[in-house]
Amino acid sequence: MKTIRKLILAGMVVFLAACGSGKRTDYLCYVENQSAPYTLSLDENAKKFQFTYAADKYMPYGKYKIEDGILTCWTIDGTYRWRFRIQDENTLVFIAEGSTESMPDGFVFKKAEK
Repeated sequence: MKTIRKLILAGMVVFLAACGSGKRTDYLCYVENQSAPYTLSLDENAKKFQFTYAADKYMPYGKYKIEDGILTCWTIDGTYRWRFRIQDENTLVFIAEGSTESMPDGFVFKKAEK
């Protein structure tokens, strides 16, 4: 358990260092039978992201772009990619086609309230 906490903390430190003090927005996706939501954090100034899976030690981070109403996030090494349709200012909908990570098509991520 301590190892998992250390990995999560290390990932958060890396993300915060990479993002600086930009405007950060979190989007949450609550998944049945998961103890915590998936979290997609976007730094709007630096155009960087971090993805946190509910029970996974791997916390990918990288860059993102928005083009034609589609948010595309990719890891720094280019290995992983996620695509989301921007439904409105508070809602992102996962697009399986063109994404490298397996998640059900249509998963809805809602902007977290601050």
